[in-house]
Amino acid sequence: MGAVHTFDHDFPSASEGKVIPCGVYDVRANAALLTLARGSDTGELVGDSIRMWWNRIGRYGYGGAKQMLILADSGGSNGCRVRLFHEQLFKISEHLGITIRVAHLPSYCSKYNPIDHRVFYHVTSALKGLVFHSIEAIRIAASRTATSTSLQVKVAILQRIYRRGVQATGRFLSGDYIRHDADLSKYNYTTTG
Repeated sequence: MGAVHTFDHDFPSASEGKVIPCGVYDVRANAALLTLARGSDTGELVGDSIRMWWNRIGRYGYGGAKQMLILADSGGSNGCRVRLFHEQLFKISEHLGITIRVAHLPSYCSKYNPIDHRVFYHVTSALKGLVFHSIEAIRIAASRTATSTSLQVKVAILQRIYRRGVQATGRFLSGDYIRHDADLSKYNYTTTG
C-alpha cells in the first residue's frame, strides 16, 4: 500500500462530519466505556453515555447501589453550570431510583480528572498515526487500547445525532431538583429522582 496523503490539521470543510468522544470511567474497576457520537458535545450526549454505561456495565457490578458519584470537569457539556446536564442527571436518578452526587473539578483543573490521564491519554495513543474514514474505524481502533495496568476500554457508537442549542425543560428549570452542598456549592451537588 502506498503513502496516504492527509491534511496535517483539522479541516471541517473537507470532512463528512465530526465525531465527539465521551467517556465514563469506573476508577475502582479500572474500566471505561467510551461512546462516539455525531453532532455536537451536549448535555444529552453525556446523559446518554452515562445511561449506556449503566445498562451495559454498571448495573452488573453495582446493581444494588443507592448512590452514584460522578466526578466531572467544570466546563463543556458536563459543566457545573450546564442545566441540560443537570436535567439529564435528574432523569437518570429518577429512572434508577438512586441519588447521584456530583463533584466538579474547579475550572482549568480537568487535567486532574482521572479519565483524562488514565483513559483518554491511552485511547489517544491507540489512535495515533491512523487516518479515519468512518466512525466505525475509530471504534475499532479505540477498542484496541491497552495498558500495563490492564485498563479495559469498551467502545460504542451512539446512533443519535446531537444538536447544539437544546435547553433544559421549563419544568426542570422551575423545579428544585438539584441540591447544592453548603461547601463549594458551585461544584458539589446531589439529585434524587
